[in-house]
Amino acid sequence: MKSAVPTRRVLLAALALSALPAWAAPDEAALRDAMARYAQAWNQRDVAAWTGLTTADLHYQESYLHTDEERQMTTRERSRRAFESAITGFDFAWEPLRIHFRPDGSATAVMRVRQLALPRSGDKYAAVFETNPAIARWRIEDGRWKLYHYVTYAPYAREIVRAEGLMK
Repeated sequence: MKSAVPTRRVLLAALALSALPAWAAPDEAALRDAMARYAQAWNQRDVAAWTGLTTADLHYQESYLHTDEERQMTTRERSRRAFESAITGFDFAWEPLRIHFRPDGSATAVMRVRQLALPRSGDKYAAVFETNPAIARWRIEDGRWKLYHYVTYAPYAREIVRAEGLMK
């Protein structure tokens, strides 16, 4: 009879896990694909694709806007205007260094971000600006990963890395 109890517990645990919502089993490949499509949308100057990869409540915290609440981009619409301006002057590259799936089903990605100033001559850009770390937070909406919080202000990004235990 004792052997039936652990088996029953295992079966109950398996049943409970199968009833978890879809976000409980994060798909890292799908998240990385969304990250790649984000960079592609930027570099193709595709505002519609960028919009489809962001949430309506997107909070964009760029380095030069961190101290001014009035200038922070706290919605997709406010962020879209900055995005449209930035894509004309920069190509964009980012590399996920670490990905942490959070208990609420969202994900925090520690990123190395490079903004590559145009014009480009061959393989050389006018200038390269790197942020490491940057933070990109994603959640699933309508069955797809979407960016909802983006931080390039390095001191704040480092604070998030420490708080969430994402150190190397």
